[in-house]
Amino acid sequence: MTVLRNNMKPGDVRVFKGRRAIVAAFCIWAEKNRSGDIHIHITGDNKNVKHVTVCNNPMSKNRYNKVLFRDLSRLLVAYEKWPFKEKE
Repeated sequence: MTVLRNNMKPGDVRVFKGRRAIVAAFCIWAEKNRSGDIHIHITGDNKNVKHVTVCNNPMSKNRYNKVLFRDLSRLLVAYEKWPFKEKE
């Protein structure tokens, strides 16, 4: 893992010179809704990415993405930001 010299905050974007890539800082957190589904929230720069959620409920046609949910939950677990006892 590379540590950046200048801290980034949610919404910051840095462009690689000569490449077709960016580094973007997102705020990511997980919460349960009233029915017990876990939603992982993602916020960005409030211009291009405002507020997106992905959930663990396969019945949700718009918010369910198994791979994205798995990877984001692993990221939160790795940095000890998963707020639930169980690990998805």
